[in-house]
Amino acid sequence: MRKWAACAFALALCASGALADSAAQTFRLAGGELAALLNALAAQGRIQILYDAELLAGRRAEGLDGTYSVEAALTRLLRGSGLEAVAVNADTFVVKPATRSTLPPPALDTPVVPRQAPEIELSRVLVNDAGISRLAMSPTMPVTEITREQIDSSGYTTLFDLLKAQPGIQVANQPEAMAATSDANFRTGASGAAAVALRRLGSKSTLFLVDGRRIAGYGLAPDGTGTVPDLNAIPLAMIERIEILRDGASAIYGSDAVAGVVNILLRRDFAGAEASVYAGASDRGDAAAQQASVSWGARTASGIGLLLNLNYLHASPLTGDQRSWYSLDQRRQGLRDLRSLYSFPGNVIYDDGSIEAAQGCAPRNLTARGLCVLDGAKFTTLQNGNNGKSLLGRLDVPLDGSTRLRLDLRVTDLVQRQQAAPSAAQLVLASLQEESEPQPVQWLYSFNDIGPVRETTRSTLLSLGAGVDGLIGSWTWSVDASAQRNRVVDTIDGLVRDDAFRLSVDGERYTFGDTPPSAALRALMAPRAVRRGSSTLEEASFATSGAAFDLPAGAATLSTGAELRREGVEQRPGLTLQSGHLLNQPREYPLSRHRVASAAFVKLDLPILESLGADLAWRVEKTGRFAAHGAPTLGLHWRPAEGLLLRASSSSGYRAPTLHELYQPRSIGNPETVWVPESAGPCVDTLASTTGQAACLLSVTRGGNPALRPETSHTTAWGLVWSPSPSFSLSADVYRSVRRNEIAGVPVAYTLDHADRFADVVVRTQDGRIAALNDVLVNLARTTTRGIDAEARWDVDFGRAGQLRLNVGLNYLDALDRRGAPGVPVARSAGYAATPRLTGVSTARWALGDWIVGANYRYVGSYRLRPYADYVAPCAAYRAAQGKCSVPPFGLLNLNVTYSGIPHWAFTLSVNNVADHQPRYYEELSGGYNPAFDDPVGRYYAFRATYRF
Repeated sequence: MRKWAACAFALALCASGALADSAAQTFRLAGGELAALLNALAAQGRIQILYDAELLAGRRAEGLDGTYSVEAALTRLLRGSGLEAVAVNADTFVVKPATRSTLPPPALDTPVVPRQAPEIELSRVLVNDAGISRLAMSPTMPVTEITREQIDSSGYTTLFDLLKAQPGIQVANQPEAMAATSDANFRTGASGAAAVALRRLGSKSTLFLVDGRRIAGYGLAPDGTGTVPDLNAIPLAMIERIEILRDGASAIYGSDAVAGVVNILLRRDFAGAEASVYAGASDRGDAAAQQASVSWGARTASGIGLLLNLNYLHASPLTGDQRSWYSLDQRRQGLRDLRSLYSFPGNVIYDDGSIEAAQGCAPRNLTARGLCVLDGAKFTTLQNGNNGKSLLGRLDVPLDGSTRLRLDLRVTDLVQRQQAAPSAAQLVLASLQEESEPQPVQWLYSFNDIGPVRETTRSTLLSLGAGVDGLIGSWTWSVDASAQRNRVVDTIDGLVRDDAFRLSVDGERYTFGDTPPSAALRALMAPRAVRRGSSTLEEASFATSGAAFDLPAGAATLSTGAELRREGVEQRPGLTLQSGHLLNQPREYPLSRHRVASAAFVKLDLPILESLGADLAWRVEKTGRFAAHGAPTLGLHWRPAEGLLLRASSSSGYRAPTLHELYQPRSIGNPETVWVPESAGPCVDTLASTTGQAACLLSVTRGGNPALRPETSHTTAWGLVWSPSPSFSLSADVYRSVRRNEIAGVPVAYTLDHADRFADVVVRTQDGRIAALNDVLVNLARTTTRGIDAEARWDVDFGRAGQLRLNVGLNYLDALDRRGAPGVPVARSAGYAATPRLTGVSTARWALGDWIVGANYRYVGSYRLRPYADYVAPCAAYRAAQGKCSVPPFGLLNLNVTYSGIPHWAFTLSVNNVADHQPRYYEELSGGYNPAFDDPVGRYYAFRATYRF
C-alpha cells in the first residue's frame, strides 16, 4: 500500500489551479457522417464528445470552415438534427435528443462563454478512429455500449457477472473452477481467473482491451492452451462504460479478434471528490461483501488533468454446505444419488465384487444399501472469498495548442480463496482373511482427517501507459506505449502424497481414520504445493487519421497505423508439483517463452453517395516465427429513408497459436473416459459399450505442438437500424462466422482411421489393446456459428411523472456446429450442452426528481442435456420419465432504488434475484448447478452510500 500511496502522491504533484475556459478556434471539416465529424471536432478541439452510436447512425451534417467556440461549432454541426450537445464539464459534452426550449439559440459565428460545469463525473473518450483508444464506431458493424447508467441499474458488483449476463456471451473460465471431484481440479492452476467469450468461440478468439490497449493474460494458464484475461482484476466501480463489437475485427485489432472485441473504458475525467461504501448479504445471512471507493479529480487553468481512484473489496466465501440444493444426491429432483464411494472411512471391495462400508462410517453417510458415501459438493466453493485493492491514476498534460501527453497507472492486488473435497484414493489391499472367505482387494478412501483441499491465489497486476497525441493540419495523430505484468502465486494445501501410508514422524504413522494425525504428520503427508506464474505484455503503437481526398458526398477519411508488441509467459511449479508424487496430480513442468509481434493497418471510410457509404480495412500482422498474415474487412451502409440504416460487412480474421499451445511440456493426466470405435479393437479397461463404440478408461497425456499454424476465420453480417425518432431505436443483425484450421485435440476416431498420420497418438499393449492416448493439438477442427443479435432503446418523457429509459438486448443462436476433423460428423451444439439458443438482458431506468428506480432482467433459454444433436446415447430413461432431459428456461430480476435528495449524498438500495430463484439443473455430478448461468447465492440485499465533496 505504501507503493501505491507513493505513486498517487507523485501524480498529485502535477496538478494545481482552476478549470480553464474554452476559446474560439479555427475548424475546417468537410461535410459527411455526423459521427465522423464529431470525432474530428473532438480531436481538433481537445474535448470529449459522448454519444450513442445508434442515435447518430446514418445522420450526416454540413462541414465547418471558420472560427468558432467549441459550443458554437457543436451547435452548427447538430443544426436540424433534433440533437443537442450538453456540457457536463469544461471539456466534456454529451449528445442527446434536444429538449424543448423557449430561448433563442446562440450565435453560430461568435465565441460563446461556456456555462459553469456541474460537478459530475463522466469518462473522457479519446476519439481515434484508428481504434487505438476506443472502438471505431463504424455504422457498418454492430457495437453494443454498456453505459455507467446501465451498470448502476444492473445490480451486479463485478465485471465478470455483468458481462456473463449479456446476451450471446459465453463463460470461458469460471473463478470457482472446482467441482465435487476432489483434488483433480487443481491441475489447472488458474482458478482465480474470470473470462468470457463472444460468439461461443472461446476467450482466445475474443480480444479484450482496456482503454484501447490489450490486456495481459492471467499469470497462470487455466489449461494447456494458454492464458485468459482476468476480468476480476478490473473493479466495476472503476469502469465508465463498455463497448462490445460482436463481429470479427482482425483487420483493425489484429490477432485474437476473431469473434469480436470487448473494450473496457475506465473513468478518466472527474471534477471534485467522491467517496462510496457498499455492503451486502444474502437473505440467509451469508455471502457478505463490503466495498469502498474513493475518487478525486481536477483540471487546472493550464489544462492539466488528474484523476485518482482507489477501490477495496472484501467478499466472504460461499460453500456447498450453505445451500441445501447443492448436492450430489439429487433424489429431491427425482434423479440419482451420485455421492462418492470414496468416503471416510471408506468402502471395501472384495474379490467377489461385493462392497461394504468400513467400520466407523457416520450414520448420515450410510445409504440404504449400507454403503458409506461422501457428498463432495458440500465441501466445494460456490463463490470465492476474496480481498481486492486497486488503484487507478491518470495524468493529462497539454504540451502546446494541439499536443497532449497522457500518463496512466493501474495496480491491482487480488487474493482469492476456495476449497474442494478432500483428496481421495483407491488403495490396493493385501489378503486379511481366510482364503475360503471373500478377500478384500481395494479400499475406496477419502482423507477427511487431512481436511479439504484449499487453494489461495494472489494475483498482482501492474499496468503503466503513456501516450502523446496531437493535430497536424486536419490530421490527428497519436503515439502510445504501455507495459503490463500479471504475477500470480498459487498456494494449495491438502494435496496428499501418493506414498502417505509409508511416512512417519517420531514413530507416528497414518492410521486411516482410527486416530487423527498430528499436525507434524499432516504437514508431511500433505505438503504445501506452490506454483508461480507471470504474463507480460509490452506494446508501442502509432496511428493517424484525417481527410484523404474529396468525394461528391464528402471527404474520405483515412486511418492508418503500426503496432509492435512483446508478450511472454512464465510458469514455475514448485518442487512438490514437479515431483509427480501427489495423488491425482500430474507432474508439472516449468515453461518460459516470449515472442514479438508487429502489425500495420489501414482503414478508409468512403462517403460514396449522400445515402451510401463504405468502410475498407486491411491489416498485416506477423507474430513470432509465423509468416505475415493479412486480414481484410469490407463494410457497406445505406440509408434508403430517414431514420432507416441498412448495413453489411464481410471480414477475415486470424489467431496465432498461443505460447502454451506451441510449447507446453507434455504431462500425464488422470485416466479419462474416452469413446472408442469398436472397430479399433478392445481397450484395456472398458467401462460400457453401445452400438459401434465403447467407453474406455484411458491414460491421456497432453502438451504443446510447435508445428501448429494460425487459425483463420471469415465473418459476414447483415443488419438494420431503425430510428424513427431520437427517443427510439431498434437494430437487428444476422451473422455467420466460420473458423477454420481450428486448434484442438485429434478426435479418437479420426486418429484410428488415419493411423499413418497419427502413429504416436494411440498407445497399445503388446496384445493390441488400447491403453493410453497421446493427445496432440492440430489444425483440423472447424466451427460454424450463426445467429441474430437484436437491440432496442426507448426513451419516454412523462413530463412531471418522470423519464423512462428502456434497453433490451437479445441473441438467438441458430447454429453452433463443430467438426473435429475432415470427414468426421458435425456436432450440432446449439440448444444442447449448456448452449441455450435464446439469451437476453433488459434494463429499465425511471427518474423522477430525486429518485431513480432501476431494474435488470436476465433471461436464459432452455437447452437439452445431451452433448449435441444426434448424440448416440439417448436421454436416460429415468430422466425422460420425469421430463428432465432439458433444462427449463428461467429469468433473474434485480431491482434498485436511488435517492439523492440530501445535498452531496446519494443512497442506493438493491435487491438481486428478487424471486430467490434456485438452480434447476439435472446433471447430478454438477450438484444440480450450472455455474455458467445459475445464481448460487439467492436473494441478495445491498446498500450503497455515496458522498460527493
